[in-house]
Amino acid sequence: MTDTVEIEKLRRQQTAIANFGSFALSGSDLQAILNEAARVCAQGLGTKYSKICRFRAEEGDLLIEAGFGWRIGLIGNVVSKADESSPQGRAFTTGDPAICEDLTKDSAFKLPEFYLEHGIVSTIDVLIKGAQKAYGVLEVDSDKLISFDQQDIIYLTGFANVLAEALAATEQKAKEAELLATEQRLQAQALENRITAEAAQKTIEARTTFIATMSHEIRTPLNAIVGFSDLLSKTELNSEQAAYLSVVQQNASHLKSLVGDILEYAKIEAGKIKIDKDPFSIRDVAFSIASTTKAFMLGRPVEVETVIDPDLSSVFLGDAKRIRQILLNLSANAASFTKRGTITIKVFEKVKSADRPIIRFEVIDTGPGIAPSLQEKIFEFYEREDNLELSSEGSTGLGLAISKALVKLMEGEIGVVSDGENGSRFWFDLPLYIAQPLAIENTEDPTQFTFDLAAPKLNIMIAEDSKSSRLLLETIIRKLGHNIFSCKNGLEALEAARLKRFDIIFMDIQMPEMDGIDATRAIRKIAGYKDALIFALTADTFLEKRPDISEVGFNRIIFKPFDSESLVKIIYAYKNRLNESLMGG
Repeated sequence: MTDTVEIEKLRRQQTAIANFGSFALSGSDLQAILNEAARVCAQGLGTKYSKICRFRAEEGDLLIEAGFGWRIGLIGNVVSKADESSPQGRAFTTGDPAICEDLTKDSAFKLPEFYLEHGIVSTIDVLIKGAQKAYGVLEVDSDKLISFDQQDIIYLTGFANVLAEALAATEQKAKEAELLATEQRLQAQALENRITAEAAQKTIEARTTFIATMSHEIRTPLNAIVGFSDLLSKTELNSEQAAYLSVVQQNASHLKSLVGDILEYAKIEAGKIKIDKDPFSIRDVAFSIASTTKAFMLGRPVEVETVIDPDLSSVFLGDAKRIRQILLNLSANAASFTKRGTITIKVFEKVKSADRPIIRFEVIDTGPGIAPSLQEKIFEFYEREDNLELSSEGSTGLGLAISKALVKLMEGEIGVVSDGENGSRFWFDLPLYIAQPLAIENTEDPTQFTFDLAAPKLNIMIAEDSKSSRLLLETIIRKLGHNIFSCKNGLEALEAARLKRFDIIFMDIQMPEMDGIDATRAIRKIAGYKDALIFALTADTFLEKRPDISEVGFNRIIFKPFDSESLVKIIYAYKNRLNESLMGG
């Protein structure tokens, strides 16, 4: 070979490597890079065929990933094992170029059939190896006998090195692209989750608002039904009239419980329930529930028992109101289905601890029991066992679902044990901190009082837009002998307060012209009303959860429906404050 030919060959090969390097390093399509590498290296040596084989570690072989000049369908086939039984395997195993200038005379290798199909007689293989790993083998094949010189070896080795760098860069780009794609997928998923959560929250809020609105609309007329039924029961009635009134009162009470349970569940679902941690006596809670249950079971052959572990601490920190509510729900459920036998309220320390034991509460009845297959369902919203009939006293069907939600909020567990025939044992476990016995103050119950009807008459204002609710309040207060002024909205109440000093104001919240909140704020600014008694009247049980309601100046919130006895108790519970007001006025 002349020097001119040699120089031209060297220039062609160097140009091929440079052009391929620019192409490979600027691209990201791995298959395109491999195809271009196969084409360029074959042309650089002036042959018709070449291929790039990838090493597969698990299989221990070399797979054709790209080629030039071969028949269609060859790509993806295994060319050989990655050992010294083939030129490719030898180059991969030893790391040195494997040169076969005449395969017809070299009996050391057993080559695939496609070599014979294409008439391959000369091959040269070099290792493709980057800084981190060996990728595979680059092979140039010829159907003519070729004597590969040192320059050819340098060319292919250099080409393989450039290809290794290009493959490493492409893999890095692929990793970065995958990371970016993963990040984008996660961001998209997070956005979708946020949108879904916001939509779900909006749905809950809309449902809660709807329930609260409908509850308000139901509780306002229900207030009149409950109140006037109570007043009617205190009049002279014949036996037939008394029986009819009893049915009305029972169903009104059931409707009141139903509305209350629906609202309670809506509060839980909307996250409006706050769990308090105050000192309380478990014994007092258990005995009060037992007393209520006994009153409910009057006339039935059912005994109500209370079993309290004598070693149980006397005072714990927790939400006594919610614990009482759960026990009452479970006891009411037992009372609804127990026709005879016993109902037992049991409390003991399930898991002992010096500071935060787990307390087990149980309500055991001798009712018909609950089938094991249905025991999980009864704690779900509106689920109830099909073969149990509601008693005449009724049950809302929500008490157990509410109890489960409240127990969960208090980090506890709830369940039921029953064989489906011999009664049920409802239980719930709560982790409760032990409190110091002196943490509970022995204060007088403000609702326990003696009526002093000889006391001076009070000036009482009723601001209520509902005619029936206004009439109910007027009737109850008039029977107590006090002076009454009634109005229909906040503006009228404000004007009346400016003209006269009232001892007590019953202020409805939702009224036309000016609502009860704005009216109360304005009245509190009038001289002499800073310490006056103003009671809010509302059918909206979400009102007390509003962050601004405590700043308005209400002494107490009275929820509709209410009966005459509860209203009278509220008035006289503040008798000391009233006397001070009268003396100062």
